[in-house]
Amino acid sequence: MSIYNQSKSLLNESIRMEIADSVHEQGPILTYELQGILVYCNECPPELLQALEGWFRDHGIVPHRMNEEFIQNPSCFDELKNQTRQSILGVVVLDGLSPFIPFELGFVKGSGLSVIAVNSAKAQVNIKAFYHLAEESGLETAVFEEQLTNPPFHTKNQLPEFERSGITRISLNKSDVGKLQSVLGPALENCCEKIGAKVVDKIGPELFGVSSSFIKEKLGEIFQRLMQIYLFSPIDCLTELQEIYQRFKEFSVQNNELLPEKLVSLIAAAALRSHTDQERPVQEGIASTVHFAGDICRDFLHSTAFQQNPDARTIVLKTAGCSELILAGLSEPVAHCREAINLFKEALRNAGPDTQDPVCQINLGIAYLKMAFQNEEALNCRLSIEAFTS
Repeated sequence: MSIYNQSKSLLNESIRMEIADSVHEQGPILTYELQGILVYCNECPPELLQALEGWFRDHGIVPHRMNEEFIQNPSCFDELKNQTRQSILGVVVLDGLSPFIPFELGFVKGSGLSVIAVNSAKAQVNIKAFYHLAEESGLETAVFEEQLTNPPFHTKNQLPEFERSGITRISLNKSDVGKLQSVLGPALENCCEKIGAKVVDKIGPELFGVSSSFIKEKLGEIFQRLMQIYLFSPIDCLTELQEIYQRFKEFSVQNNELLPEKLVSLIAAAALRSHTDQERPVQEGIASTVHFAGDICRDFLHSTAFQQNPDARTIVLKTAGCSELILAGLSEPVAHCREAINLFKEALRNAGPDTQDPVCQINLGIAYLKMAFQNEEALNCRLSIEAFTS
């Protein structure tokens, strides 16, 4: 049997088992445009850790874990400093309260990041993490509520400065773990102004060529609203995003600067994220919003100033490919799948042969599989398998 017939047979078998069909319905995996810090120790309940990581990703933030293994790395302090510069939010799990937890909590807070501290309702303090023998610690047992064996966690006693720190703390019952969106949502909403200021600090001076304080004065509210749209993905956001994009373009022209590729990709990703929640029904206007994301990416890609900047192009190419993949589910699937394939392949070429980008590879595989349902089944199925396994 030829490779083409084998591939076609595999596709038909996958369809029969509803494997390919489910992947065919899969939208693109969007690249996370923002980064965050997740601090925890081994006493953190696994289900809480998993839920928090999912919560980060649901809001378009990639979480960077910092736990016992991280702290044992000789270069951990340098990595911590670097990650706080790159991140826009820190979440600290207080369960266990190992010594590095208050240290990293203070460091992240002192770096200017928004911080949300969480703990299980029945969280305990791991005294053995502080002392080999709790009884010989010399600590007043009153601090641990007359109990040195697995004492309950109590911020007022064990972190007396915490109450005046300005850090949002949330105590989670077991039932809360399954509904973090509603439990942590208000805390994240309150952080949006500070997150917007952090994004200004990251993007502004380096790419706009002017001070972050000047940008905050002129565009602070615009950045804050962009963060709200990106993080919470409201459906009816097209008009606002168009206005935000236009304001940034006008600001760039006034300062004789090009619109930064990170900002282009962030605005486009905010548009795409508003229509990738699988629990939502398809809404009228989805095509217009996704077309907007693709259009601003293409405007950037056609700019001659960035023809020789592979890194900048790669960022926007992947976002543009995602917009085409979403459009393929609405109309003209062959044309949009073909364009998505070309964009993802160019992004991988730009990144170079030594760069691993599994998300882009998966999106390329999804694009080929969607194409297989429309045209040249065997060939596109084989190419899809190659993309998934590369």
